[in-house]
Amino acid sequence: MNGFKVFGLVWLILELVVFFWIAHLIGLGWAILLIILSSLFGGVLMRRFGLANLQRAQLKMMQGEAPAREMFNVIAIVLGGIFMIIPGFISTAFGLFLLIPKLRDPVVNWVLRKSAFNMGQPTMQQSASEPQAEIHLDEGRTIEGEAWKE
Repeated sequence: MNGFKVFGLVWLILELVVFFWIAHLIGLGWAILLIILSSLFGGVLMRRFGLANLQRAQLKMMQGEAPAREMFNVIAIVLGGIFMIIPGFISTAFGLFLLIPKLRDPVVNWVLRKSAFNMGQPTMQQSASEPQAEIHLDEGRTIEGEAWKE
């Protein structure tokens, strides 16, 4: 059995144990209702926070900046929404952790620090000082290109 299957089996067993424990505390009907409501709530949160981050990413791209933070936020939000949609209280807790901005920000900051996305990344706009080149061939065709120093 590979590690992923073992992890999935352990996750399923933990989800069932927690579900039955909560169902014992508050009742089976209330536990099922909580699972259904958490899925719906997760979808609403994912849509709200995801669209806001995508709009910020578009704004940064239009300004010529790399939207690394916004894109990692969107990835975390989508994963959080997926966790919220998966039935279970443990997955709901992970989903809320990734959907709520105050809880998600330390994770995104850590990923950005560990990644190369913020280190010396060129912007999308080119400066006017970058040379442009044209190559003229014998047949009168012109090939245009750009070159710059790194």
